[in-house]
Amino acid sequence: MHLALETFLTTGEPGKYPEEYSEWVEPLLEHSVWNTYEAVACEYRLADLERNIAGSFDCLLRRKDDHQQLVLVDLKTQGKADASPYDVSPQLGGYLGMLSLHWPQLYVQKAGVLWSRPGSTTLQKVDVDEAVIEWQGARDAFLMLNQPEF
Repeated sequence: MHLALETFLTTGEPGKYPEEYSEWVEPLLEHSVWNTYEAVACEYRLADLERNIAGSFDCLLRRKDDHQQLVLVDLKTQGKADASPYDVSPQLGGYLGMLSLHWPQLYVQKAGVLWSRPGSTTLQKVDVDEAVIEWQGARDAFLMLNQPEF
């Protein structure tokens, strides 16, 4: 699904993918979000070198009619149509935090998760400020537990 999304966002075409994934890919690429937003970055890699933390988000979107509005989106796939979403706010907060380290002039107003399931794709909004706070707490707790011994 990730490669199909990246190909779609960078070329406008779905590209080739195994037929058994069409239940996930087709609703993902037909989602209404693509009518309003276009990709600025796909599979963008980030790192906090000071803390040895890295990751990559699936896409940074901007509104087609307002190029100032930016939305960070991550794609999550689930195997069952009735699967429940889970909390990924700290993960998105990490991307937002690391993005601000590298691009402090960017202001990402919104964040969300595209939940891709067989037969449907839904967009879940994530509060940007809460996500960053959750990330900072999780990051600091992890670093506290994993301090090097002297």
